[in-house]
Amino acid sequence: TVVNISEQSFTKAVQFTVTTVPTDVWNAGINLTTIQPISNGDRLLLVFWAITTKAPNNTGTGNFEFMQNATPWNKYVTMEQRVGTSWKMYMLPFQATADLPAGSAKFSVELGVAVQTIQVAGVNVINYKQAYPLTSLPAQSNDEYVGMEPGAAWRAAADERIEQYRKANLEID
Repeated sequence: TVVNISEQSFTKAVQFTVTTVPTDVWNAGINLTTIQPISNGDRLLLVFWAITTKAPNNTGTGNFEFMQNATPWNKYVTMEQRVGTSWKMYMLPFQATADLPAGSAKFSVELGVAVQTIQVAGVNVINYKQAYPLTSLPAQSNDEYVGMEPGAAWRAAADERIEQYRKANLEID
């Protein structure tokens, strides 16, 4: 479903609601096919935004990939990503290892890993050709997990164990 978004740099998102976990993760998601050709050796940056609106422990999970659109389905970048309850941007640099005519590659979102609702927006694949080294392109995954917040309940007990088992007085003669 396409939904309206406010207070972001984009105004629309695609909302995925998975009500039953399918046999294959790729049976719940979407594919966005390229409209421009890509050359072997081109360095690209996949950029998208995502948010979870409903999931176990408020953390959604999906596979986000850029891949061939036909057999042998070569993947140029793939990321299994946990998605939290606030909008975050993801940036994945990669390099094409084959010529890919327009329509022969795709951005794939696979969400068939859990009953969940995730929104994805602002999808772009920027082709820098060979102007920059791959290592100079930004990367950002923003991986989420339950309890990652600074005040999470588990942290106090962990701090106590660190004090007890990992710290001691040191005397230097």
